[in-house]
Amino acid sequence: LPAIRPIDHAGHDHDAAAMIHEQLDMNEALGWALNYQQEHPDTLVVITSDHATGALGITEVSEIVRLTRSGSSAAEIMKRVGKLEPAARAEAIKAEVLRAHAEVELEDWEIEEVMLHDDKYYQAMALGHAISRRLGVSFYDLDFQHERLKGTHGHDGGMVGVYAAGVQAGRFGGIYENTEVPVRIAEIAGLPRPGKVLQQK
Repeated sequence: LPAIRPIDHAGHDHDAAAMIHEQLDMNEALGWALNYQQEHPDTLVVITSDHATGALGITEVSEIVRLTRSGSSAAEIMKRVGKLEPAARAEAIKAEVLRAHAEVELEDWEIEEVMLHDDKYYQAMALGHAISRRLGVSFYDLDFQHERLKGTHGHDGGMVGVYAAGVQAGRFGGIYENTEVPVRIAEIAGLPRPGKVLQQK
């Protein structure tokens, strides 16, 4: 299986560029799985997500091609500059962003927004938010996510897709609670309904 970065983190960081690269990595892994399924027709491949994150907004002004050319995630940038003194860190962030995202030159107020809280998670999110905003992608308001969504760091209620290929793949069409996914997989595999064993104990 090809090595991929953990998918999910970029949504929490409001980092649209990293999200695209995570999706490309996921596509590579999925290609491997689908090739395996073609060679082993008795295999079922199911791909989905447990939730959406960040209230991602893409429109006709989103600069997707520029996002795919990004050279570093917001979290990686903050990790590289994290040990610098605040004054030096501000200039280093500007330089790192310009190097990783051609022609994206953050202004002082955007850097101040990144440094607003002495919290590594917030700083990566604020930096991802600033870069994404410059390239036409929107997310939750920073304060709303930081103050109101602490428990999930930005999970949202958007519906997620469920895609399947192989044995009884047609059973995964329609709209339903995500807890149905393992139930349907268990039924296809001839296993007890998930949760039944726990209930009997």
